[in-house]
Amino acid sequence: MPRNEGELWWDYYHRIGRQVAPILDGWMVDRYGFCAKTTGTTGKSKWFAHGATFLSNAITDSLSLVILGTSDDWGATKLKPGDTYLNILAPAPYIAHVLAIGMARGGIRLVPSVELTDDISDMRKKIGICIKLVRRGERIDMMGGIAPSLKIVCESLIRPAEMYRDYYQSMNLGMAKFVLFLVYL
Repeated sequence: MPRNEGELWWDYYHRIGRQVAPILDGWMVDRYGFCAKTTGTTGKSKWFAHGATFLSNAITDSLSLVILGTSDDWGATKLKPGDTYLNILAPAPYIAHVLAIGMARGGIRLVPSVELTDDISDMRKKIGICIKLVRRGERIDMMGGIAPSLKIVCESLIRPAEMYRDYYQSMNLGMAKFVLFLVYL
């Protein structure tokens, strides 16, 4: 089944999943919600079908996490519609993408937008786009994610020469190392 022009990957996977969902009737404890891929902690990625309740809870939980993270006291939050979140989340079909969907539905603006990064599966390239946007002055109200991604973004913004030097020292001899030497060191 081809992807429609302009269709986001999340919507594409969701559309396909709804078409095959009847196969799962009787096999799941809940009605079908969505399908997501694991990151492959055992060496191979796996697809999992999740129920509609899980999807609803995951979207609500992503917003709750952000609301609590921007609160000083119980019952209060500094979160406002249109606040920005640095989007270093995994792309669809990975389960972390549900956080991006939840935040976008809750009025939080992702930087860069899902539309801009939807076809980028290379996290290094996505992080590079994030860094360029921040350096150009894009305001970021919040950021979160897994520690290595956060460290790369922070190091690139605070101490870029040190990060490039570490990257240079970790590389094998070749054209990329030579170019990095000429450009950054």
